[in-house]
Amino acid sequence: MTRQLYDLRHPLYPNPDLLKYYEDHKMTYTSSQGSYDAAYNNWYQLVRADHDISGSPIRPIYSEVSQIIRLKAGGKDKILYSENLYGQDHEFVQQPFFHTYGSYNKPGFRTLYNYETKVANTVPTGQLETIYFIDYSKQKIDDLYKASPDDMDIEFLVNVGSKQYGSRGFYTLEEFRDMELEDLARLGRDGKGMFKQVTAKVSTNEMAAELYNTKSTVNPQQEAKLYEEFQAYKKWKQSEPIIKSDKEIKK
Repeated sequence: MTRQLYDLRHPLYPNPDLLKYYEDHKMTYTSSQGSYDAAYNNWYQLVRADHDISGSPIRPIYSEVSQIIRLKAGGKDKILYSENLYGQDHEFVQQPFFHTYGSYNKPGFRTLYNYETKVANTVPTGQLETIYFIDYSKQKIDDLYKASPDDMDIEFLVNVGSKQYGSRGFYTLEEFRDMELEDLARLGRDGKGMFKQVTAKVSTNEMAAELYNTKSTVNPQQEAKLYEEFQAYKKWKQSEPIIKSDKEIKK
């Protein structure tokens, strides 16, 4: 795969739906810590602002997707993806912008009414809700995969609650695109092949608890039987008589 021509729909940040949410509550938007707002604005000034101001020709922007994440939010399958956007400044020097796209944090607001002044004020509640706005579809996975890097595999990951499964090269495109989210998580938890490859980024104790307290695709009875057969084989090998060659006997 290779970088794909990107149709920039400005502004990417802040998210337009988030800005409207603030506007509907008559609140002034301020960037939260860790947001892409400032980095995106600086990048945009380099690669597109001259077109907006003076009408200079639009220079192309390309996308390279390094990671796709599938997850479930509000009972629906959603997607996040990480990408580098490559634009050019007015001197045609390449300018990259990295981000993980597909979500934003929406603060909670509530209205307080002052009966003495008869004025209603909207104030933050201190709560944050993460909104995921890209719906999963097989076509979306295919479109993103087309922009995967030339020099390495794209990373497919699955988020289930606080756990993350997968690693670069673990899931195939067909598995990641076509399988149900629960099946992908089970595959990531149990691993592939006879020897399990644990891919979840959780502690050993947490992983063990999950393996033995939830349904698994590996049959414990089969594992116990294999272990017993292996132990019997070891015992037989240890008791097997050592046969010496004629040369060793003469010595």
